[in-house]
Amino acid sequence: IVEFPAGAETDESFFSELKFRILAERVKEETKWYSFTRQKIQSPTYKKILSMGKQVVPLILKYLDLQPILWFHALRTLTGENPVQPEHTGNISLKKQDWTQWAKERKLI
Repeated sequence: IVEFPAGAETDESFFSELKFRILAERVKEETKWYSFTRQKIQSPTYKKILSMGKQVVPLILKYLDLQPILWFHALRTLTGENPVQPEHTGNISLKKQDWTQWAKERKLI
């Protein structure tokens, strides 16, 4: 059951977040048995998330704990940027820190 906050029926950002959450959970379920990111990013549901455009970047940043490698790919794809320091490659925790810092500098979070 989803509870709608007051005024939600006219709040486009509420529905965008709801759609994103549903798709994010669906892509997590659909791709849980895939070993490689390249398999996961072929998911039609993942592609639907990307088709939502840059408006989902703040939502993706909230979801970095859920399939972080997949979301790092989405962030790079949607923003055209990669703030991850070369020495942080392979370290999920440090990559999250780099993206969080990037987002704070742009007032996205």
